[in-house]
Amino acid sequence: MDMLAIVCDTHTNSTLGLCPPNGIELDDGGTYKPSKLQRILWDAWTDFTDTVTALKKKHNARLCTIFNGDISDGDHHNTTQIISRSENTMHKIAHKTLGLLYDASDVSYVVRGTRAHGGNSGSIEETFAEDIGAVQNKETGAYSWGHVYLNLNGIIIEAAHHGSMGRLPWTEKNAGNKLAAITLFKSAEEGKRVPHLAFRSHNHRYSDSGGHYRVRGICLPGWQGKTEYVAQIDATAVPDIGGAIVLCDPSLPGGYEVIIKRYPFRPATPMRVF
Repeated sequence: MDMLAIVCDTHTNSTLGLCPPNGIELDDGGTYKPSKLQRILWDAWTDFTDTVTALKKKHNARLCTIFNGDISDGDHHNTTQIISRSENTMHKIAHKTLGLLYDASDVSYVVRGTRAHGGNSGSIEETFAEDIGAVQNKETGAYSWGHVYLNLNGIIIEAAHHGSMGRLPWTEKNAGNKLAAITLFKSAEEGKRVPHLAFRSHNHRYSDSGGHYRVRGICLPGWQGKTEYVAQIDATAVPDIGGAIVLCDPSLPGGYEVIIKRYPFRPATPMRVF
């Protein structure tokens, strides 16, 4: 059996992103300690990675991992919500965090995300990809990709970072259907093999077309809390946290099984005034 683990928007180096529980040593001798939110995110992250490694062992599977963009948070938009502006520290946090997943992987792909987070030409993701020995793009020589189009034990998987999604409760859930339909149409136009699964990221929210189309379109949640930017758009927004695992084997119905791991936050409770 072959397996895919796909995660995105981990935003390491963000004060609201993934960070190891013992903190990060800064280059001036100080230490950044994770917040309560980051400790909650870490518990979810270790549950996800433990699930991946357990399934790999159970099925004696080969594991392919896709880091689908915005793995780190660079110095962007004059934000105060980053741990450090040092790229050395950014890379240190990324490795200490994402190593739980890429160490367990037989092969890894790194997809470039947003320039504001990953740097010009995806510089942060490119360095990370080369450091971990991710699969290299033979056409460009780069170790990070704009998108990937893979055959995993007969299952065709396409992944890119950017995807569109509505912001209203009655429009955002249609994003998976939109992705599936667009992917199906473009595959026909380009004369390429139609993917079984198409993944997008960037919006930090989950949407899934299910079995509505020949292609299953999945918009992935992320691994970051509500930033100042998100709070300006929707002060009541709740982070959507999680990733996806795909088991690929001819013995499975349709040849694959998708496991979506989501980690809901506890609902807010009203504060007593008196």
